[in-house]
Amino acid sequence: MPTWSKIKIGLLVGLLPALALPLFGQVQNQNNFGGTGTGLPAGCTGTAGTITCTILATSGANGGITGTEGTGAALSPAGGIDLLYPDSTNHCWHENLNGVDFGCTQTVVNVAGSGFIVPNIIGGYTQGVSTLVEATNEMECMRFIAPANLSAATHFTYMPTTSAGAATHTGFAIYNSAGSTRVATTGALDGTLTGQQILTITSFSLVQGTSYLFCWTSDAGTPATWATKAYTTVGSVYANLFNANTKNLVKGANASAAGVPPATLGALTAITAVNIPVAFIEP
Repeated sequence: MPTWSKIKIGLLVGLLPALALPLFGQVQNQNNFGGTGTGLPAGCTGTAGTITCTILATSGANGGITGTEGTGAALSPAGGIDLLYPDSTNHCWHENLNGVDFGCTQTVVNVAGSGFIVPNIIGGYTQGVSTLVEATNEMECMRFIAPANLSAATHFTYMPTTSAGAATHTGFAIYNSAGSTRVATTGALDGTLTGQQILTITSFSLVQGTSYLFCWTSDAGTPATWATKAYTTVGSVYANLFNANTKNLVKGANASAAGVPPATLGALTAITAVNIPVAFIEP
């Protein structure tokens, strides 16, 4: 008759194959990344041409693919081969598909002077236009679509031409399309300033092709007296066209406080009786 110790050993031996599968059976993924096989991320080994990684995500469900930017010179484009590498010139994921180079599907604008006007709408603007807000502390907004990716933008320039009055404040902000997230803000600005104002604000980024709301406010007792370089829309065909279908020229239900734009806009309501300030944003 077998002893208890022999039975325990037999059970252990029998269980080892079953335990090995979940513990050690993770299949490795081999991908030709080019390069030298040095400086690999945790969990990866390899030599020139081939890198073997036990995982492809950097941190579980919230991970992704990461790589040091370069030229992709170690890769060999060819028919039937698809290539992807982090481009150090354009700061993007560079694609070559089936031997055809498609370059960067998304690029990042991050060179000084490479920003753009907001809101980027069609229409002329004038030297100084007032009637920028309907009421004190009201957030007025114009929808726009980012024409390019803008990374680490910190400069905001606007041109007030008439003061909003003594001891008053103005402010600007950019929100997501729903007004539920504030993407960038100038905070409260001195409402008595006139002339070109170049601000350095907290860094923010915009994504090409994405819709945003460019918003402005004033706490002046007579807010219509504040004027800036602006698009003239009051009494023009533009004011009606902007809201013909989608609400593009709107006001938010949430008020500003002493020139500080709120964290969210709340419900959006279409408006037509305000002009639209012009600003320039850049890294």
